[in-house]
Amino acid sequence: MKKLLTSIFTLTMALVLNSQNSLLNSPVTEVLPTTWTISKIKVIDNGTDAALVIAAYNGEHYIIDINDNDPNDKTENAITTVEDIKGDIEDLSGYEVDLIQGITVNPISHSVYICVIHDGYETYSVFKLSGDNLEEIDNTQTFSKLTAVTIAGNPVENWGLQDITWGNNTLYSSTLHNSGSVNGILSRISAPFNHNTTISEYNSTSCHTHDRGEGEGYFTDAPLEKLAFGNIDGNDRLLGTFTCAPGYSFEPSELSWDGTTAEIKEMWNANTGRTLDLAFQTQNGTPYLFELHTGLDDNYLIRIGETFIDGSPEERDEVNLNRKFLRFMGEVFTNEEVTITEVSYSQMEKWSECEVLVLEQIGNDWDPDSTFKLEVVETASCTALSSKKTKRDNLSVNLNYNRKNKALEVSLNSKNAFSAKNEILIYNLTGNLVLRQELTSNTTIVKTNNLKRGTYITIINSNNENKFTSKVFIK
Repeated sequence: MKKLLTSIFTLTMALVLNSQNSLLNSPVTEVLPTTWTISKIKVIDNGTDAALVIAAYNGEHYIIDINDNDPNDKTENAITTVEDIKGDIEDLSGYEVDLIQGITVNPISHSVYICVIHDGYETYSVFKLSGDNLEEIDNTQTFSKLTAVTIAGNPVENWGLQDITWGNNTLYSSTLHNSGSVNGILSRISAPFNHNTTISEYNSTSCHTHDRGEGEGYFTDAPLEKLAFGNIDGNDRLLGTFTCAPGYSFEPSELSWDGTTAEIKEMWNANTGRTLDLAFQTQNGTPYLFELHTGLDDNYLIRIGETFIDGSPEERDEVNLNRKFLRFMGEVFTNEEVTITEVSYSQMEKWSECEVLVLEQIGNDWDPDSTFKLEVVETASCTALSSKKTKRDNLSVNLNYNRKNKALEVSLNSKNAFSAKNEILIYNLTGNLVLRQELTSNTTIVKTNNLKRGTYITIINSNNENKFTSKVFIK
């Protein structure tokens, strides 16, 4: 990769004078701490604005206005491979990088944010990579600060943040709380974020898991170690793994968020090792959860299919002690159910519905001369239906986009087409549902004037299990 090393990037007060980020409410402009313990960084967006979440181990969340919300930057910010991102950061900053703590991608602009630890594991810094341009983000930022709730009189110092995720305008956090009685805590808070707000909606989490050889298993208060958010069949879901990789998937509405204990059902088990990162993707209309898994000796990229993540294991009584093991237990799965690929990645972040950004260490774990390669890799070809007209089970679907009227004409032709509910769902390429409309006649006009110019994935759903997927370019 051609390197263009620039001077340290400073967000000046001129940026503050721009229109306020809609994800923040009454933010402040102050110096961020640098000698803290950062657990996770993640860029969140609402389609218009983006913010960088820096989540500390003690449960503090800093929601930072990064002024990075132009979708036209995606093309310029495209990357394929950065051969040594650690070396690039050291050349720019003069730091001796001890560890790359985290990577995250801005879905709007495809800028990459990288958190590093340096100066003998004492100091944290964040860098922004936009195509060939690498910049260090200054410590003076505009942000809203969120703090963790105090439980049973225990201070926030007892918190140990595990992971965060974002979906449907809500930030979810999973933590380990060393209070002696409650260990796993799942909390949520919706945007816009007010400065100095306590995250007060939460449940403690419990999981009935792990056969100890007596056929009964046991309950554990282990936290939800890794979190992802996705929409499956029109329903929001939180997905991920506990410690040691039991998997879960549930709708946020299933929890009370009132401080009580919620039993989270185990719906699969990746078996031994732990999860490094997760990415939820909808490929050609089919949802998958990608788990970057570290086992006893090697790392794996596990693609977990819809049959495990859509909630149906509970209907089949394949939860808790009856859950399926994805590895090493003699189970045989189809490719649509589970695929397992041995990889050498140590971190992963969603790049698109078809790709992930991965970090790979080249060299030994404790070799200071090891290089770290940053690369965008495909998880699927994502070749959606090339024709806008298709037919299946006697149901014919025809999609025509009218540029002048800024509308999509959807035609269904079947004598049974309206014996059940039919609907069209339109997703942008970051996987967000941007439009949903019921189809109530043979020809329905779907207004797209509120959608930005670009490529979208359209899905036709029917209660009689017909499902059609196509790409549509909105001009």
